[in-house]
Amino acid sequence: MSARRSRIQIAIEGTDISESINQDLISLRYTDSEEDEADDLQIALNDREGRWMNTWLDDALIAQLNTDIQKTKGLAITASILCSDWTRPGETMKLDCGKFELDSISASGPPATITLKANSLSDKSGIKSTKRSKSWEHYKLSGVGKEIATRAGIGFIFDSGYDPSFQQKEQNDQTDIAFLKRLCNDAGCSLKISHGRIIIFDQSKYDNHSPVATLTKGDGSYTRYDLRSSQSDTKYTNCIVRYLNPTTGKLIEGEARADDYKEEGDHRALVVTSQRVSSAGEAQTLADKLLRMKNKFEKSGRFTSAGNPSLVASEVLQLAGWGAFNGRYVIKRTMHSVSSGGYTTNFELRNVL
Repeated sequence: MSARRSRIQIAIEGTDISESINQDLISLRYTDSEEDEADDLQIALNDREGRWMNTWLDDALIAQLNTDIQKTKGLAITASILCSDWTRPGETMKLDCGKFELDSISASGPPATITLKANSLSDKSGIKSTKRSKSWEHYKLSGVGKEIATRAGIGFIFDSGYDPSFQQKEQNDQTDIAFLKRLCNDAGCSLKISHGRIIIFDQSKYDNHSPVATLTKGDGSYTRYDLRSSQSDTKYTNCIVRYLNPTTGKLIEGEARADDYKEEGDHRALVVTSQRVSSAGEAQTLADKLLRMKNKFEKSGRFTSAGNPSLVASEVLQLAGWGAFNGRYVIKRTMHSVSSGGYTTNFELRNVL
């Protein structure tokens, strides 16, 4: 029977350097997050012979390895993890990690090591480093996202049936990406940066997907686990959105309630009065999304398993045999690591409401 094998495929500025990388690879770590964070790539290389510092970095990247390394920042990197004979003989599985921009290069030792760090959000336009002040008037959330993505020269996807509009929002000495994150959080929408695109989406839509796998206690599919239940700032019984229209003087109100809400009993309400809504239906929709955003970490978990390319952020897993923790969970974050010790996957879960 063929032995399982994993290797990485790397290209920089379109040039495939996989063979050289795999010869000197200490570790590769790819982090894929469901929301609010850009995907991250980190590669550590053995540099005993000095060729990465003295030859490859100098000639191939046309730059000196110095303290600010500005000449090498911004180089495009694509990465994949290839798995041979993984679940059955002859089968090859591939995890496309996506596109990244080189953030930093560091050298350390002994032993001599070169570390490359890259991020899926390009900063060539200053989207995450340049602070701006601007008044956004008569925009929808999708319009702000599209304009910011266009200015940054990256793709944009809006995958939500809820697209709130606002008369005016102030971006006060904030980076574009920080401002967009704030708008998304206020609207109960999620933001993700992956594969060279800004993605704004409705989490509840993805939560309804069918589970990609069932994780049963004691089934041997994991090596470590950590399950938690938290009540701090996570368990609201209901959410009320109220908005007083300054023009008409009309109070617009909408309420959402948790599934286990009881008329009689202690209520812990989340009351929001800072968000503009135009109708009771819009207030209801916003209340539902904000309640869900607050309560989604009531139950959470962390697992370590053998490398699994099919585990990616936003997919749904079913937990069985775990007592009070049984149910549907969304993968909040995965960390895929390849090293001389093999390929492992760490993943974090949050409960589906």
